Amino acid sequence: MGCSRQSLLAVVRATRSSADVEVASVASQSPARAREFAAKHGIRAAADSYQSLIDDDGIDAVYIGLPNNCHTNWSLAAMRAGRHVLAEKPLCMSLAEAEAIAETAERTGRACWEAITTAAHPWQREIRRMADRGRYGRVVSITVNLSFDIDGDRLSRLRPRKDGGGVFLDTAPYWLQIVESVSGLDVRARTLELTEALPGLDVAATAELVLLDGISARLRASYLDAYLASVSVRFEQAHFRLPDLFRANVGTCKLHGEWADSRSGQVQRVSYGPLNAFEVQLSRFAELTRGPNPWAPTKNCVARRKLMDELLMTYAEGA
Repeated sequence: MGCSRQSLLAVVRATRSSADVEVASVASQSPARAREFAAKHGIRAAADSYQSLIDDDGIDAVYIGLPNNCHTNWSLAAMRAGRHVLAEKPLCMSLAEAEAIAETAERTGRACWEAITTAAHPWQREIRRMADRGRYGRVVSITVNLSFDIDGDRLSRLRPRKDGGGVFLDTAPYWLQIVESVSGLDVRARTLELTEALPGLDVAATAELVLLDGISARLRASYLDAYLASVSVRFEQAHFRLPDLFRANVGTCKLHGEWADSRSGQVQRVSYGPLNAFEVQLSRFAELTRGPNPWAPTKNCVARRKLMDELLMTYAEGA
């Protein structure tokens, strides 16, 4: 669903090296646009509408690359029609919507996965293993910095927060998924500060969670600063840093990180890949749809959305 550049990256190009995933059809608000997109990218069919796409029994799953405030309704409709769903982040606009998606996924036996490209990359599994094994002691802090220098003309066209826009809703899914993977989301305290270009349109965000055992999890995000997409995880006896979280989104390449051991002073550089993040995401999604409980990961989306709503409420109360 959708003929955007993101659809091209996340699905069309990502399936070219896949042995078990094929793009069977595409739909757009404009049938003519769908036909043009299909012809240009070698897709064998173009649906007349979004509804006709999800009603096609020859389709196993749909990718939803529509505006953020359209994700929930089409995710629910697709699952009710018997399709698995891979939907762009943020998956939904509220906790109530997240709960409705999770309930429908379990009732229909369908997967509904939030497309957070970084979630499937192998560096996250290594950090989780290190945390579980206690090789460097316990986790002390997790910091995610995400900045995208957006010019004034593009800023003026951004959707407000109530329609799913703004830097916080754009970046918080990445942050919370990383925190969830490394340490879980057992939250003791939360704060959120937003800078708004217009009322309801945030262009910078600083958020912090205090987790179980006093772990600090921070997000710094901006549409006003130079590009930055780094992750830092501090343990009691080491520091892990990944300087470019999205490097594997633009092609098949390695991600480079480093471990700094505070006891020995040694710095070990590590590489992950070469991989393409969208290909890895699609492969993991395909595995999920074939598993015994494809709906299970949707519950994680509920927990993350609950925290996002709580953070936004904290901001509203302090504003």
